[in-house]
Amino acid sequence: MRLVYLLPLLAALASASQIYNVLVGPNATVPVAVNGSTISVNGSGYSLPQLPYTWIALPPAAKSYLAVVGLSYPFSACQFSSAPDGFSISCGQNQQMAVVYVASPGYSLYCDQQPQSSQSRGPVDVLQFNSLRLDCRLVRGAAGVALSPSMGLIASVLGAVAAALGIAFAGLFLAAVLRQKEGGASSR
Repeated sequence: MRLVYLLPLLAALASASQIYNVLVGPNATVPVAVNGSTISVNGSGYSLPQLPYTWIALPPAAKSYLAVVGLSYPFSACQFSSAPDGFSISCGQNQQMAVVYVASPGYSLYCDQQPQSSQSRGPVDVLQFNSLRLDCRLVRGAAGVALSPSMGLIASVLGAVAAALGIAFAGLFLAAVLRQKEGGASSR
């Protein structure tokens, strides 16, 4: 009989908001509240497509997070694994998946598959996929959205090589100018 009295309490706990603090500056955070089919960022609410969601925070062990990510996919048909900077979902066949996220300024979520649709609702980004496998990572900067992590590394290496070549050519040019001045001074 006492269980009957606990049911409303359990229902209230189940529908309570989950609140995550997302970094927006060195010492500033914004509360992100998830409550059923609504996500609220700094008091502004946004309705979510598809239910239910699994929510993860990145990085997972922090007090304040760089991103909060909601995932909706057929939980029984797919495998989920997480990493400190992202997650992977793999399924036996193509499945509909939704990824909802709020990230700190300067960060975005890079996924290795092209989304079927992508929407931004203020600070909330919603990505829809139909995929067999999905691997997403939190990356710094807007360039990470357009480049895969391996392509980002290649671009960084090429940039460093270009800078080194520029310095080498500048040194050769300076040496040529100095030789020319020496040659001009000795002919006098």
